[in-house]
Amino acid sequence: MKERDVHNLIERQDEEGKKALYARVCSELGIEAKAKPAPRSKRALLWRALVPALSFCIICLAIILPVAFGNRVDPNPNRYCLSADCVEVSLDVSIKEYASQNGKSMLYVDWYDIAEDVKTKSYVNKNDSSDIIFLDEYILNGETGDAVRISIFDKHTYLDTFDFLDNKTYEEDVYKNVHLRWKVEMQQNLGLISYGDYRYYVQISEPSESIVSILKGMVDTAVQ
Repeated sequence: MKERDVHNLIERQDEEGKKALYARVCSELGIEAKAKPAPRSKRALLWRALVPALSFCIICLAIILPVAFGNRVDPNPNRYCLSADCVEVSLDVSIKEYASQNGKSMLYVDWYDIAEDVKTKSYVNKNDSSDIIFLDEYILNGETGDAVRISIFDKHTYLDTFDFLDNKTYEEDVYKNVHLRWKVEMQQNLGLISYGDYRYYVQISEPSESIVSILKGMVDTAVQ
């Protein structure tokens, strides 16, 4: 009888007597008994199968997570600046010329041909002169004597000294799909325009034409 026959005989016996029967039969037949490897548990086999998959997932996360967080868009991109952090820089070009030279779409009060005086300034971060907080232009109309001040911020930048303008209650209208806001109080006329990438604050005292007309004229410089 061969060893394979012995194994087949044992397989037909009860589980508890398998080992004893195997050892006794092998002894009687003079066959060396070989230790039968213990079967691996299902849990061990499952863990062995999961290890490669888990390793792959960890590698993927190590690659994907830094990229995902690195490209995350800030849900609140606005910044708030203090006037104490601004430095005034005089410009030798008007807002119209500045926009043209820098490829920007900006509104302006088109009084340049009749202006008696034009002063244009840039207010920059005192720690970084390339960081423009806002642009400011003063124009004196040589025909009417009206003097207007325009302050231009990008849509994400706010300055403490302009809080009082943001917090007022305004009349509103839409002109050529552009939202206009204005307020007349005492001798001061105030106007706000949000257009494209910028916010415009307009301040003028007792103009010969209405503040609404001035705001619409600004919109006309970009929207024909």
